[in-house]
Amino acid sequence: VSSSFAVATGDTPFGQISDVEVNGVDVLTWGEEPSVDVSNLAGKTVPVFIRFDAWGDAKDVVVRAWISGEREATVESEVFDVIAGKTYSRFLFVEMPAKLDQLDETRRLEIEVESDDGQLGDDFSVALTVQRESHQLEILSIQMPSEVKA
Repeated sequence: VSSSFAVATGDTPFGQISDVEVNGVDVLTWGEEPSVDVSNLAGKTVPVFIRFDAWGDAKDVVVRAWISGEREATVESEVFDVIAGKTYSRFLFVEMPAKLDQLDETRRLEIEVESDDGQLGDDFSVALTVQRESHQLEILSIQMPSEVKA
């Protein structure tokens, strides 16, 4: 899996995201942009596997993931240190957006690896489909008598 770097000025990345799987399906990187060929149901939690190859040492590293437009639902790994030349893998469980205007929408899964001091390890963005369930029961109101007679 290849990725492009978004590096803060003056910072050198300490590694690279080398593999991503969404709901057990490998991310496709051939073509114009990374994408995953699996539909994810709205409101469901999806496992995301991230493999990261460290080029340099870094302390207090965290892996974050979120769906575009849903930054408030960011999930994070535990904090860990990385050692140059080692490979690290983490599973994160990302919640798909619950409200969709269309039957299906293309969104982006955003992933970043960053140390506590703000040094960027790598970031990665993947196109995926979020699909609304075709039959969904939603209770809008309930009417019942306000008094109970015994």
